[in-house]
Amino acid sequence: TLFLSNIGGTGTLSLSGTSSYTSSGSGNYTIIGRWGTGILNVSGNATFTSETGNFFVGSANTGSTGIINLSENATLTSTTAIRLGYEGNDAQGTINVAGNATLNAEGGIYIGDYKGGETSTVGTLNVNGGTITTNYITLATGTVSTGTLNFNGGTIEMKHFQKGSGTAAINLNGGTFKSTYDTADFFKGFSSGDISLQAGGVTFDTNGYNVTITQSLNGVGGLTKIGTGTLTFANQIGGNVIIEEGTLVLTASSTFGAS
Repeated sequence: TLFLSNIGGTGTLSLSGTSSYTSSGSGNYTIIGRWGTGILNVSGNATFTSETGNFFVGSANTGSTGIINLSENATLTSTTAIRLGYEGNDAQGTINVAGNATLNAEGGIYIGDYKGGETSTVGTLNVNGGTITTNYITLATGTVSTGTLNFNGGTIEMKHFQKGSGTAAINLNGGTFKSTYDTADFFKGFSSGDISLQAGGVTFDTNGYNVTITQSLNGVGGLTKIGTGTLTFANQIGGNVIIEEGTLVLTASSTFGAS
């Protein structure tokens, strides 16, 4: 079990160089920020591994704030889901990924999670570089949850997104999605207004799979299609479209800015 700031105050764990830390026990917890502020910094070639049954970033009541900073060649691996903003009133959880850092979340990532009877959880995932590998990313699980993904660089390898009943935003500004599964709805549960195609655009690597996007990708940015496999759009693409590899399918209702 690891608690960073269990009750009040600020608790910080910084790993650098070739250092490593493992939080273990299937019935135990890894909590970064509980009734206080918890900060986990992993840099250099350091590694942090969570083998506990629960991994929360910002959990339990007002003032609970959790922050994880991954940079350089650092690696963080969790054998269970990572939940950003969970359980408490105004609990806030943030993960920042930069450089060549790696985040492995085997049980998925929940951005703005929710536990019955609680309110106003907030989760944010900022991806400025590195690689994230996971099955699913779920945003805004409950009606009072807020989840935001700011995708400015790096790569996210995943099956698809899921949206709950709260407020979600996906801001696409320079990263690459790499598919790991066939899916008929990559942004499952999202409306077109939840997704913003910003100046840096987005790259889709279908990686040999067949992927469909049903929402419009509105904004000034463009889209680049790479990898074998097929990417199908059933709606609007705001900016330029570049096909470097594989197949891009536009249905009868599809439009795009330029090619």
